[in-house]
Amino acid sequence: MRVSKVCRSILTVAAATCVFLFYTASYAAECSPCDQVDACAEVDCSLNSPIDFGGWVQAGIYTNSHGWRNGLDSNGPGHTFTQRNDFSLNQLYLYAEKKLNTRRGFDFGWRAEAMFGSDAWVTADIGDDKFDAQWVSQRNSTVGYGYGLSMPQLYASIGYKDLSVKIGKFYTLLGWEAIAADQEFFYSHTFAYWNEPSTHTGVLADYQLGKRLKLSAGWTTGLSNSIENKYNDTGVITGFTFNLTDKSNVYYYTTFGEKKNFDDARGFGAGVSRRDYFKQSLVYEWLPNAKWQFVTQWDLNNDTDVGTEQHYSSYSVSQRAIYQINDLWSLGTRVEWYKDGDIYWGNDAEYVGITLGLNYNPTKSLSLRPEIRYDAVTAGKASFGGALPYGNSRSDQVSGGIAALYRF
Repeated sequence: MRVSKVCRSILTVAAATCVFLFYTASYAAECSPCDQVDACAEVDCSLNSPIDFGGWVQAGIYTNSHGWRNGLDSNGPGHTFTQRNDFSLNQLYLYAEKKLNTRRGFDFGWRAEAMFGSDAWVTADIGDDKFDAQWVSQRNSTVGYGYGLSMPQLYASIGYKDLSVKIGKFYTLLGWEAIAADQEFFYSHTFAYWNEPSTHTGVLADYQLGKRLKLSAGWTTGLSNSIENKYNDTGVITGFTFNLTDKSNVYYYTTFGEKKNFDDARGFGAGVSRRDYFKQSLVYEWLPNAKWQFVTQWDLNNDTDVGTEQHYSSYSVSQRAIYQINDLWSLGTRVEWYKDGDIYWGNDAEYVGITLGLNYNPTKSLSLRPEIRYDAVTAGKASFGGALPYGNSRSDQVSGGIAALYRF
């Protein structure tokens, strides 16, 4: 039954893709290839093309030399890729969008996305197991989720001048990392990434206050919940983006609310009526020149069990540095310290992660992304019910992988 639902969903996406391609192609003669807004051109392509359509596919393999604790076939905590030594189709990603253009005043738009692959569960509405959560395979205690289909974003938007509003399902504003593979340098993710929400369903307003400051605020159905909002959760998301200088930016965003059902390591204990959460991220981006990019991120996550008043906190600091060697090669490093605080993996351990990655871009469409990673539990209690998180009850691990990304 589940397989047939997935197949029907894939066929629906494929049919919609054909319609979008035909509709977009009919406008090709009206607008020659150019940037969306070209100061030297008399034609603004973004005005003549009603729908922007595209996507990408990413696939790869990730492995480590020690397996996982008790022989479970995984790369351990902090990895997107649950299957060790297995080739994975991570993302087959399609999107279609009518962008807002409020330079002339009022406008409307929309965006729809579909993703098939091993990453689909990350953006599915697994908070209340509704909508696209029904299209991903059920969680397995040894390898996590398998392949599935999700709709990471599905929203309508309206705008006037400097104000715009989204209504529907959209990506979170918290953090620097993105699940969308074409926006990422590294193949794997940080530990803190898993404490940040992936998507929200609700209403989000953005207001551009002058040239340097953008303010955002909205209401959501909580964390990874669908529009059905089975448990009647509620949340708020707010924050700002501030352009400090021509070469530096600050991003601060927070979300807080309540969750009455959530599949995490602790679950709900006796006497707990709900769990209140508060999450925030602060990111500083510095671009000293055309070749260097530095990103520093700080995360804080607080949970409180209402009824027992038990508090849990996790926090992290990470630093990324990316250097463009030439038009073909880029080199990146990522260092993170993360304290779990019994939030995500059910332990109070501290982790350190160090990642070294390369991006090779032989064409504008193709990217190859090899990386090597070192992870260690440096302090705190033993995790996962008394066993250390890495192979053969080790406290550290070296792992690595390579992915290929093709944009179309």
